[in-house]
Amino acid sequence: MKLFVKEGEGALGVLFRLGEYILTPLGKTHWLCRYPRQIEIEVTNVCDKKCILCEHTYWEEPARHLKYDEFLKIIDQFPDLLWVNMTGEGDSFLNPDYIRMLSTLKDRDVPVYLVDSFNRLTPDKANALLDMGIDGIHISFDGATKETYEKVKVGCNYEQTIQNIRYLLAARGNRPFPEICFRYVITTFNVNEMPDFIDMIYREFGEYNIGHIEFVGLLYFPETKQYFVDRVPDEIIDEVYKRGEKYGYTVRLAHPGAALPSRRYCTAWSEPYFMMGGYVLSCCAVLMSNRRPALRRLAYGNINDKPFRDIWNSRRYRWVRENVNKEDSPMPHMCRGCRAYEDPCGES
Repeated sequence: MKLFVKEGEGALGVLFRLGEYILTPLGKTHWLCRYPRQIEIEVTNVCDKKCILCEHTYWEEPARHLKYDEFLKIIDQFPDLLWVNMTGEGDSFLNPDYIRMLSTLKDRDVPVYLVDSFNRLTPDKANALLDMGIDGIHISFDGATKETYEKVKVGCNYEQTIQNIRYLLAARGNRPFPEICFRYVITTFNVNEMPDFIDMIYREFGEYNIGHIEFVGLLYFPETKQYFVDRVPDEIIDEVYKRGEKYGYTVRLAHPGAALPSRRYCTAWSEPYFMMGGYVLSCCAVLMSNRRPALRRLAYGNINDKPFRDIWNSRRYRWVRENVNKEDSPMPHMCRGCRAYEDPCGES
């Protein structure tokens, strides 16, 4: 997976990057993905939290879970999966079929990573994740103190989340998997706590092996733009790396304060995203923008209406893959406003 998977949690895409280096100048990057081997699936859009950063807090969408038979209908169309992220704009553990879905993927020997706050993790669910062999977990934790954490993740309990994480780490013991990483979204509330967050991780979980700690920029939309930090001060970044080195943690920063990379290097299109209701999107980067009605309208198709292979080979979807990396080509309409790569003026 580390060699071949191009995007997403746990991926490195070593061999893909080599092919990309050769094919990007030729405008033929789409040759690297003849048919997807990595996908993301929205498990639920149900949530009982009101996190200030999440579009779920501000939308008016009908709440529903992905059903198990709907899940099978998706994954049965991908016989050679290398990676799946079971995600969504909701609390996945609220879906009663969630553990069963994860177990089905692992029974098929598919690497699985998930992202979660872990506020709802119970010992039974933690043991189930370990027993089935989940490959990696990114824990969303956006504050170094109880006050900041609960101000950002409204509805989550700081002490309960710490307890849940500690239980999972203790139950995992010395096993290498699942890889446990922490993800911290930078905002005006917590930017000054970034170095302290590393101290907190060591204080609470220092006896356990941690994969890495990553700090990422806020994917903002109009309702949350007030929380966006344009640039993290250099002294804070220096201190973050210093404390990571002090405790032996790998620290990664992916903040949009710097210039975004050219769309020539986008590989997110190789990882289709299945939004609730079966709508096929080009990637997950278009989410967290609070424009779900528009995404349904712009979707390349619906897996409930036709097989994914027909959608993938449709004229429009093929045009997007062939042109998204070409800077002199109109920007695919779904990709307009991308927060991960440069979005020059243009549309399709």
